[in-house]
Amino acid sequence: MLVGITMALTIIVCLFAFIWIYAKIGPMLSDFIPSKPAATATPSANPSASGSAAPVGSGGESAAPASESKPSASKTSDAADWKPTHKIADGDDINFRADATTDSKSVAVLAPGTPLKSLGEEQQAEGATWIHFQTENGTKGWVRSIDVIQSNA
Repeated sequence: MLVGITMALTIIVCLFAFIWIYAKIGPMLSDFIPSKPAATATPSANPSASGSAAPVGSGGESAAPASESKPSASKTSDAADWKPTHKIADGDDINFRADATTDSKSVAVLAPGTPLKSLGEEQQAEGATWIHFQTENGTKGWVRSIDVIQSNA
């Protein structure tokens, strides 16, 4: 009986230790763990997507129709002048951040190959260089320089 109680307590201690460790390292891994964007991608993807494109798309492909849509008339004139300077590097989806830190809110999740336009602003934070970008649909945010490559366009 004492062995059973000891085993149960050991399992509980190990479980809480795992949760504590995960909570401590979670912010460092947050750019590799996609989070749901703040309601900007979902509404823009559904109204602009055609009936045949929506079922075919996966999580990574759903970002493409959202970036192709032009949600407001004020951004359509900017779209003609918009030329990509960078794109998301191959690998995992990347969080498009509101500020130059992994602690800031993710405004979108960008799939590899997503075109971005540099706004010319860079910041050093958390041991990395962050670059300020704009997506084709006008959303502005920050991405670490190691997560992007220069575009050939």
